[in-house]
Amino acid sequence: MKFSEIIDGLKKGHAYRRQAENWRNKFISCHVDQTVPEDVVPKMNSLPQGVKRLMEARSIYFHDQVLLFEKGEDKSWNYKATSYTPSWDDIFADDWVIFP
Repeated sequence: MKFSEIIDGLKKGHAYRRQAENWRNKFISCHVDQTVPEDVVPKMNSLPQGVKRLMEARSIYFHDQVLLFEKGEDKSWNYKATSYTPSWDDIFADDWVIFP
């Protein structure tokens, strides 16, 4: 598949990977749209204290994020999730497959 063909599937919750060797332990998927209520924001472990102070009495709306999941090589963690922006190679590749 081409990258343009997987966008609707990402929105529906599917995961995809490329068949290229350097994608052997990687896949991408969309982050589920979510609103974090203002009373939960101060309890979030993923935000620094300074950001929590800036967000005082405000909610956070997460949307339209694609994450890259990479399997841990050293076994200290299972997968690392980071923001994903496709490269030109990824955009023009025709080796995308649904994962798993």
